[in-house]
Amino acid sequence: MTSANKIKHLTQKLKEQGDITVEEADEIYFLSMQNPPGLSKALSDWYYAVSDKIKAGQRGNFIFTIDLSEDINYLWLVKRDIQERGAFEDLCNIFMIDKRLCPPLKGMYSRDNYYEIKTFRAGMLYYPFKTDTGSYIVSQFLKKFSPAIITPTSMTYKQLKAIFEIAVGANDIPSSWTSGREVKLFILSFFIKLQNFPCIAAGDMHRAIIFVEEKNMPVMKAALETPFEELIENALNNNIIDEITAWKIGSYFGVEDPSVRKFVKASAEYLDEKVRLKMAREYIQKITEDEKEWMEEVR
Repeated sequence: MTSANKIKHLTQKLKEQGDITVEEADEIYFLSMQNPPGLSKALSDWYYAVSDKIKAGQRGNFIFTIDLSEDINYLWLVKRDIQERGAFEDLCNIFMIDKRLCPPLKGMYSRDNYYEIKTFRAGMLYYPFKTDTGSYIVSQFLKKFSPAIITPTSMTYKQLKAIFEIAVGANDIPSSWTSGREVKLFILSFFIKLQNFPCIAAGDMHRAIIFVEEKNMPVMKAALETPFEELIENALNNNIIDEITAWKIGSYFGVEDPSVRKFVKASAEYLDEKVRLKMAREYIQKITEDEKEWMEEVR
């Protein structure tokens, strides 16, 4: 069967059965990226059929055939539809996974402390990555995780990577930043590192969510409740920064200043101590209440 006939067959299968296999999606995706002569009509018909599925609110392996970077004519319509109607999960194309959480993943880059994939292929959050023991689907794994850090939409890939690498201990805190919002993310990332929480980042080219295990979320929530102004005040009181640096950190201007490292570390350590004390008080309170209930039952 020729490639054109194979694509026509799969287009008919999609219309009649609602989806195709992962292997068939891979085949169409790589054919579309090669853009060989004589396939434009078949590929156009395929992506029109995929576009109809997306507009109908349907999802499946056919999503894996879409490339979000290419401006080839037959991809234009489906790209528009998935960007307008697709969920965050459809558009995720950056994943960073702490190595403590899973076996080696084929198709991902192996960094010092984590695995990473950066691709323009749509729907990769649902894609079954191969391991030596079977398949690994990030979205299924994330069911046991909760969002701990959500970055603003103005984040670049370089900034996303810096934030995640702080959290997993793969890199140090940068000495420069673009705004106070970025410094807040550095603090939360370093806090995750202090707690030794394994984490996962999933995002597109401008935004990401860093997830931690659900069992660790009470600790993260306690840290997130602390106002940023309180961290600034703590740093000023302990002579970690001066008034000018405090103003710089709270501004929206990018600055390079070595004292930002000291501020981030001191703030994360402050959060660590505050959260530990809060957890200890809550534990003692619960023990006390349980003892009171027990005494009343004895009486």
